[in-house]
Amino acid sequence: MDKVVYLHIGTPKTGSSAIQFFCGNNRKILKEKGVAYPKMPFAFEGIGQYRNAHFLSHKVYKDDKRDYAAQGEIYQEGMKVIRESLQQADKVVLSDEHLWNETEWDEERFQMLRMQMEKMGATLKVIVYLRRQDLLVQSYWAQQVKEGLQLSFLEYLEQRRYAYFQMHYAKRLSRIEKAVGLENLIVRVYEKEQYAGDERTILSDFMDILSINDLSDFSQDEPIRNTSLSGIYLEYKRRMNQYPIYRTKKNFLVVILTRLQEKEQGKQFYDQAVWFDRESHQRFMSQFEEENSFVAVRYLHRESGRLFLADASFDQKEKTEYSDRELFDLCGRVLAEHEESRVEKIHMIQELRKQECEYKKDIQYLRETQSLLKRIRRKCRLVLKERITHSGSEENENITEKSTTQMG
Repeated sequence: MDKVVYLHIGTPKTGSSAIQFFCGNNRKILKEKGVAYPKMPFAFEGIGQYRNAHFLSHKVYKDDKRDYAAQGEIYQEGMKVIRESLQQADKVVLSDEHLWNETEWDEERFQMLRMQMEKMGATLKVIVYLRRQDLLVQSYWAQQVKEGLQLSFLEYLEQRRYAYFQMHYAKRLSRIEKAVGLENLIVRVYEKEQYAGDERTILSDFMDILSINDLSDFSQDEPIRNTSLSGIYLEYKRRMNQYPIYRTKKNFLVVILTRLQEKEQGKQFYDQAVWFDRESHQRFMSQFEEENSFVAVRYLHRESGRLFLADASFDQKEKTEYSDRELFDLCGRVLAEHEESRVEKIHMIQELRKQECEYKKDIQYLRETQSLLKRIRRKCRLVLKERITHSGSEENENITEKSTTQMG
């Protein structure tokens, strides 16, 4: 089969949003190169519009119960779009990072999808990006702190709150391999040192899979980024999460801290922070050593068994601790930033009100002008009517006079 459906399933925190934005923003150029990135006819709350494979795992609830009939309709509609896309292109790309951690997407589900693609005359290939587990778990924790988690990083590790996220790569990959075949499982590493393509970016690496090497014709606009909090800004948010008002997923404190972090990058007190201590780092990574080596040998054909090339020695750094004084100083900067933001908004409101007054004056002027024009138009009509009437009377008088003369 010459046609291929590429299913990109993450993993999360490996640049999936950038890949999806790039493909969605360049559909026309991709189509010219024989690649379709289908636009699905449905939207899901909280899910980016370019995550075109989300329909595969979307759950529908009605009255707090799963509505499997509605899910089936969505699934079949998505399959129809894929079928139509295969009629127009030899390669079809689908992407959604949620599929990696989705427990319902087991070996049987991948196998079923593979058979459906084969019925459409296409081979299913699954693309997976892997990130070093210590970096991944820190990213997961940071995101949850941003959304209200109060646990410190080490407490998060001790309670194994990360267990839902599938970081035992060999186990998950082996099951996908059984469903789609070793030759149809494409494993890449989320590291700058390992990206393919001339640009050596996650985008050039992904396009390399599709045999597209020249990205000069493509638009590479930056997607709207969900900026991560780090260092003391993240620790401050974690401490403040003890108060319900700051625990919500979207609140003004996240906006203020993000803005302040961007302003202060590069200053003396700005750092990325080390959340692991030496012992916890070694203990955490040791559980993945054997599996990572297996993945490197089986899926990347590396005799060395080294999956990640970036230094994972932890650099012998101490875990970052923030003093009450440092957090108190940040509190002052947060308040100052909040006040600056408040003043900016007041000025913005004043400017908008000023513009509103100007618009109202313009509207009043236009209304008066319109009223004047209406009066002029009515006057013109009356004058024209009078002239026509007068002209008609004179013509009648001339005809009568002429007739009388002829009769005489």
